[in-house]
Amino acid sequence: MRFPKGVLVGDGNTWLSKLKNGKVCEVICARKCVSADSLVHDDTQKSRFSNVVSGEMHNGFRVKVTTQFLSRKAMYTVSLVFKHNSTNHGTHIPFKFKLDEDRSYSNSGMTHVRDDGWLMTELCQFTSNKKEHELGIHFLPLFNITSSSIEYVFESVEFRPVVYVS
Repeated sequence: MRFPKGVLVGDGNTWLSKLKNGKVCEVICARKCVSADSLVHDDTQKSRFSNVVSGEMHNGFRVKVTTQFLSRKAMYTVSLVFKHNSTNHGTHIPFKFKLDEDRSYSNSGMTHVRDDGWLMTELCQFTSNKKEHELGIHFLPLFNITSSSIEYVFESVEFRPVVYVS
């Protein structure tokens, strides 16, 4: 599911939109929250943001994201939005990840291909009790990718309210 209409706010690194139920979707630009030694800014990709980050991930990477606009008393799904140049891994992101407060790493699951061609993989869910949240996530390579050169492009970290279908 792609964002309907939205707006860039602040310094252009946050995208906001509202669902019909009034809950806020917040998307934080990867340039603002994804870090690794091998990442560089990339303005060649079609994205809702002016810049994304790209590079090879031999040693993993870190996400440190802070929200500002989440709805209170809403369940949110946190997803990573990315692309890669490998056909061998399909839509599976080849990383293990863990939240800062977790002790062990989890394998990431299957991703969904959005209408715009970006891949989106769910990382976790939580209930928001305030507008501002800080979330730290550490990613490690799942596959031995030292023999092949896989380049990743990270667009954003997305906070989307869970919509229950009745």
